[in-house]
Amino acid sequence: MSNSTGFAVMVVIIGLIATYFLPTIIALILRRKNTLAIFLLDLFLGWSLIGWVIALVWAVAKEHDQTIIIQNMNTQAGGTNDPNDSKSTIENQSIRRATKETTNRN
Repeated sequence: MSNSTGFAVMVVIIGLIATYFLPTIIALILRRKNTLAIFLLDLFLGWSLIGWVIALVWAVAKEHDQTIIIQNMNTQAGGTNDPNDSKSTIENQSIRRATKETTNRN
């Protein structure tokens, strides 16, 4: 085997390894939160085309930021701002149930 053939074989092997770990490389470049999970999926299931495609889609999919909205439900007459007040807690629960029922009907 000549030097040029050995070099060509080495380039092909490096290219195949880079292609195999392409989802992980993309996840690293895009700084995904689940990069380790993508790497593990790619490592263990990347040999199957399905595992590799799932890892690739996961790596390029847009991450959604979670928004938590806290709303004070103690604004009705007779309610207090004390979360330990049993009357206030019961009112909050009934308001939440009524809101869920209204939302579910739509």
